[in-house]
Amino acid sequence: MKETKGSTQERRRERTRALILQIAEQILAEGGLQKLTLAEIAHRAAYSKPAIYEYFSGIEDILIEIGNAGFVRLGEQLQAVPDTLPPDERLRAIGHAYLQFAADNVELYQLMFTHIIFSPGRFDRRWAEAHTNTQLSFRIASQVIQQGIDQGIFKTRPGFDRNVMVYACWVVIHGMASLKSSLVREVGLEMPHNHDLMLTLLINNMKGAPPEDLSVIPSIKK
Repeated sequence: MKETKGSTQERRRERTRALILQIAEQILAEGGLQKLTLAEIAHRAAYSKPAIYEYFSGIEDILIEIGNAGFVRLGEQLQAVPDTLPPDERLRAIGHAYLQFAADNVELYQLMFTHIIFSPGRFDRRWAEAHTNTQLSFRIASQVIQQGIDQGIFKTRPGFDRNVMVYACWVVIHGMASLKSSLVREVGLEMPHNHDLMLTLLINNMKGAPPEDLSVIPSIKK
């Protein structure tokens, strides 16, 4: 089938967009958000600043795209956790995978949660597809928790249903990831031990163990 001029141009445009985003993420990883400017992107891409505007409306547009891509990659990393594990073990492994992603992508992770990601009015390219892809990590957590409820592993009770469990997981794991990349490393806590302890407390609470019953917490080596 013969390619049309329009389809060739569109593929070339998408390749250029992808290159610009790749360069922008490299700058972000190397120097943080303060170093990520259109001038620096244009310099590394060997384009002029006006040329960048042919592909993006400005730096905000680029940041939105990078943040979206980060959420997609996070979801893919969580999806790689084997679904053959029991729900409680899988949820723990998902928690560690999440923390590892945040540790491996410090600047990107901070951008994902501290910058405006997108809204329909600001993100007019493949909105439905983007919205679905960036929700992958949330859907995975919801599915695992629902499986645990269905199997009787996680115990719902008044005021503590699946949605609350999902939110609790997000709060705890995101909080640990954020602290690890900023304040906690300055204090000098033993992060692997504390992360595993907090995940254990979280999961045991979802199983219905009373918070004061510390006997359910296994011995964790530092």
